Amino acid sequence: MRTIATAGHVDHGKSTLVHALTGMNPDRLQEELDRQMTIDLGFAWLTLEGGQEVGIVDVPGHRDFIENMLAGVGSVDAVLFVIAADEGIMPQTREHLAILDLLQIPRGIIVLTKVDLVEEEWLDLVKDDVRTLFSTTSLKDAPILAVSAQEKIGLRELKQELTNVLDETPARMDTGRPRLPIDRVFSLTGFGTVVTGTLIGGSLREGQEVVILPGGLKARIRNLQSHKSKREIVRPGGRVALNLSGLDKSEIERGDTVTLVGQWKTSTMIDAYFCALADLAAPIKHNQEVKLYHGAAQRMARIRLIGQADIKPGEEGWVQLVLADSIVADRGDKFILRRPSPGATLGGGEVLDPSPDRHYRMKDVATLERLQKLHTGDARDVVLEHIRRIGPISMDQAFKEIDLEDRDGVVSTLIEKGELRTLEEGGKRSSTIVMTASAWERFRSQSEYVLNEYHQRFPLRVGMPLQEYRTRIKLDPKWAAAFITTARSEAWIQQDGNFIRLPSRLPSLSQKQQNQVDDLLEEFKVRPFNTPSRKDILKKIDEEILQYLIWSEELVSVSEDVFFTHETYAYAVKKIRTTFEQQETISVAQVRDLFDTSRKYALALMEHLDERGITIREGDVRRLIV
Repeated sequence: MRTIATAGHVDHGKSTLVHALTGMNPDRLQEELDRQMTIDLGFAWLTLEGGQEVGIVDVPGHRDFIENMLAGVGSVDAVLFVIAADEGIMPQTREHLAILDLLQIPRGIIVLTKVDLVEEEWLDLVKDDVRTLFSTTSLKDAPILAVSAQEKIGLRELKQELTNVLDETPARMDTGRPRLPIDRVFSLTGFGTVVTGTLIGGSLREGQEVVILPGGLKARIRNLQSHKSKREIVRPGGRVALNLSGLDKSEIERGDTVTLVGQWKTSTMIDAYFCALADLAAPIKHNQEVKLYHGAAQRMARIRLIGQADIKPGEEGWVQLVLADSIVADRGDKFILRRPSPGATLGGGEVLDPSPDRHYRMKDVATLERLQKLHTGDARDVVLEHIRRIGPISMDQAFKEIDLEDRDGVVSTLIEKGELRTLEEGGKRSSTIVMTASAWERFRSQSEYVLNEYHQRFPLRVGMPLQEYRTRIKLDPKWAAAFITTARSEAWIQQDGNFIRLPSRLPSLSQKQQNQVDDLLEEFKVRPFNTPSRKDILKKIDEEILQYLIWSEELVSVSEDVFFTHETYAYAVKKIRTTFEQQETISVAQVRDLFDTSRKYALALMEHLDERGITIREGDVRRLIV
């Protein structure tokens, strides 16, 4: 299924031609019928001899309705550019052609209408003028056909040429991420809300849950139609009508986008390549207010120039558009910019990044190089730049956000060549984290620096607490586990419980510190179950040494203030287990007498065993669990 649009000056016969080709009058508004002039978008369709279905978007030609024209030409496969033979090239001929050229619509047919009203010599002159006008545009190779809708002259040849053009037009790529820019909203009695548009990016099915962006309203597709025929599934490239349940007509407007839930994000700022029209009266200025036309959406915006003072007529440049309201955009989308008031086309371009970081006007070589790669680079450059900016990212999500043919092959090749790194987690592609090799090396370097600094500050600590480590090197919780697992497999970090350290760095005591520890442990041996309190311990050693003794398992902390040597603690646990072999319960008083200690130590020991799940308290006694 294909979609084409008309273009051309007002009253040059676009709607009449569509009517002659399809048998349908695309003008649907009473005012259009009364004035015999297209005001808003009209729609019709036909089936060519080969069986190919073609939807036609008929656009208004009057300059007062140029904004409606822009809503209809953004996603078409080809254009029927209509020029009345008796009038020739007119103002909106030039403006429509400039818009189509900015949108880089490469295929179409130039249709000279009303040929029954002119002589052959005049028709030849018009053809020469038209060929000259189109010679430097994206439609320079478009065939020129002469027709008369009224007299049915040339219509058969026009249909055949349309078949030829569409046969040479590549089919719309289905990347599994559908977008339906809404160009019309209405309601039908007994059905409810209906939206129409030209589907791009992927297929839609009856019964699917969808979301309308940017508002985020959810609905379900009650039924689908294309060319007034009910469909269970519609594929990209065709005109589609969706009957949505759960939404009122007033909640949706032209320029909204129907998508599948969770697949698309909205943009309020985009990086773009921009080309200014050659006949502008003045250069494009930094921070100039403009009106953006993207798909069926219109948005006020500010144009921020990147790396240059202005963009002169006929020149191109990199820009960042800051939008007043969000849109659903993707890399490669075409757009038009117009002056808000009085309305005039300024130029157009291509979206390079739909969710960039904020750029500044000063010349940043890295930013300019990145924009150039996104604009002219091959698939490899596009994938690397995308993942470099937003990575690390799950491979599944990366594939959803990169609309390229053979993206699997491109990513696989980059991984094989070492330009992308995968952080395996779970063994499934959807849970595999991917990042650029350069980003991995930066994280490794940063990690080693942070950990080395920590070891120097705290030489007796086993390592940096895991949460602090994640924060210091800015590890996203979504992929921190995969990062740490991969780093451990490459042996450049070591994880001990909830601590991260460099493999070469283990805490060790100086001779002076060891002497202090020996003196302290001698007291523990003399009074194994009446050991020094924390306060007394810290009179002999500092807190860092105490934590080292706990980590190295020379001391066991059974409470904030009670510590035993590892040997004493192991003996106590074994003795208590042996006691349980002779009796079902034990009290704190019995534990006190068992080890010839005070209630303070006996209670701390039993509460510690409760926490470990070895014993359980029942009133004033404990019972063995394991």
